[in-house]
Amino acid sequence: MGSAVHARGCCEIRRKCPGSPLRLAPMEKTTSRKLARRRLLEAQQQAAAARVQRERANLADMTEFTVRMAQVDEVDAWYAGRVEKLKEEAERRRHAHRAAAGKALHAMRLRGETIASISSTTSLSVSRLRELLKFASEDHTENAAQSETPDAQVVALPNRMSPETGDYAPPEAALGAH
Repeated sequence: MGSAVHARGCCEIRRKCPGSPLRLAPMEKTTSRKLARRRLLEAQQQAAAARVQRERANLADMTEFTVRMAQVDEVDAWYAGRVEKLKEEAERRRHAHRAAAGKALHAMRLRGETIASISSTTSLSVSRLRELLKFASEDHTENAAQSETPDAQVVALPNRMSPETGDYAPPEAALGAH
């Protein structure tokens, strides 16, 4: 019975029977408790070091993520502010262009053009042309305090009175009077 147990190579049997002829040289995997503990501690320390390194990397990436997400919100606020400023700028520019268009209409009216003829030429409605004339008059009243001289040449409207009346003056005379 003893030889059968030795034939299987049982470690317990080998320790109990040191004089057995089947005794093998100590295996590399067989270690002392002290060596086994040291190897386990080294493995745990390596795992802990890897975990610490992974956690530091995660902390750095989480910090980057948090900061970048806050910056995304800041970009949204910046964008909304820029859009608002651009809308204000666009409205100011529209107003300036409308006022200039109204001044041009006003100058044509002073030269005797009717709103109906301007409307047929420009394909804009009479109400739209009157609206533009209002922009010119609003802009003119706002800028009157700033500028004493008119931007456009003022020409007297043609007089529809007959030349026989004493108040008639030819357009050339009206221009020289200014």
